[in-house]
Amino acid sequence: MGTVESLRHDPNVVPDVASALAGGSGEDAVAGKSETAAPLLARTGFCVGDWNFLFPSGLGREVMPAPAVSRVPNTAPWLLGLANARGNLIPIVDMAIALGVASAAGVSAYVLTFGQGEAAIGLAVDGLPRLLTPEASEQTGESLPLPPLLEGNTLAAYHHGGRTWLDLDLPRFFETLARGIAR
Repeated sequence: MGTVESLRHDPNVVPDVASALAGGSGEDAVAGKSETAAPLLARTGFCVGDWNFLFPSGLGREVMPAPAVSRVPNTAPWLLGLANARGNLIPIVDMAIALGVASAAGVSAYVLTFGQGEAAIGLAVDGLPRLLTPEASEQTGESLPLPPLLEGNTLAAYHHGGRTWLDLDLPRFFETLARGIAR
């Protein structure tokens, strides 16, 4: 399959851009860009303190205001507890505590949920997540100092919109959390 054809079927590429690269109109999606512009990556971004994170759009299941939680004894301090989300109990991770940073002042806390059933998990984040489309050309090659929880759990870093965004490897990140829950 050719590069343009593979982009058309890649769920991480914005469809209008893939269409434009394949010769479709797509003028709105790439206004002012040359035909050789790097494809845009469809990502959802969220913030925790001064940290900015990305994950492939469509992987997040739901965003909700921070729910009431029931603490679980003998667990990591960053595991706030279990919350009832539509009749399902899900563990809620306070990302600020997990990263060792302060939550953003004056910003409402929300929980971003992933997975379903017994595989569901919620991450407490600062503010509402947002859709972002960083270009592949915005990827940085620099190595950033990361908190221990993030080491080996990021795919790349992007400079987009005046901020540095870390693209999380969600499966590995969730495995790291699972290994660190019990105390």
